[in-house]
Amino acid sequence: MSSYIIHLLKYADWFAPGTTVYDHAYGRHDPVKICLVGFLVRGEGRTIMIDTGMDGIDATYTEADKARWNHLGPSRNTADLLADFDLTPGDVDTVVLTHLHFDHYVNAPLYSKARFFVPAREWRYIMDSANAAACPPIGFPREPLNWLAGRGDRLTLIDDGHEIAPGITMHWTGGHSPGHMVVKIPTAQGTVIVVGDAFYLYEHIEQDIPLGYRTSLAEVLEGYRWLRQQKAVLLPAHDYGIFERHPSLQIG
Repeated sequence: MSSYIIHLLKYADWFAPGTTVYDHAYGRHDPVKICLVGFLVRGEGRTIMIDTGMDGIDATYTEADKARWNHLGPSRNTADLLADFDLTPGDVDTVVLTHLHFDHYVNAPLYSKARFFVPAREWRYIMDSANAAACPPIGFPREPLNWLAGRGDRLTLIDDGHEIAPGITMHWTGGHSPGHMVVKIPTAQGTVIVVGDAFYLYEHIEQDIPLGYRTSLAEVLEGYRWLRQQKAVLLPAHDYGIFERHPSLQIG
């Protein structure tokens, strides 16, 4: 049976508007402390990145941000994170994108040799000019999207249940975005699911708190229900709790 090791890569300390993190009815409107985590998956002769993260985040901190937040430290770029494992972006053979929000795809051009797996429903929504008002360039940078569009047969648009490597499958949840998918991975410690942004914080799924940034409330809550049913280790991209639950920064 296939088995993989997952490494947690911390790109940056960060923060987000409270209304993107929590449903408006919860009254959390002030910014909320978050982080940005990436996932390197190795095994079966494969080197896989789940989502691309975002380089240079600390360059976006203003002096007012630094004065307000005491947790903001230096961010790390992709090349440095991979160098910890004696890897370069060129060594990554597969990049999986859970969805097409900027912090999950903007670094795609770094992976010049990789195959890309992208949810078909997400791709078609983002690339459809009829949805331009919902996908402005400031939040959906076009250059890396256009780069992906030019990858030819190295860009694969996938549907629910697609196996992207032996034993690794992707599953549609929607909710946060129309085509949002999660990645299910077998490890020696059991099944692990990289949840993308199906939820930002563990309290979302543990207390049934809907995400603020979403395209469907019903899909968000159904996604929570489905994820709970899997009895898997769940890995979100934006909760510092991931480091408390997995202090070795490795699963499997």
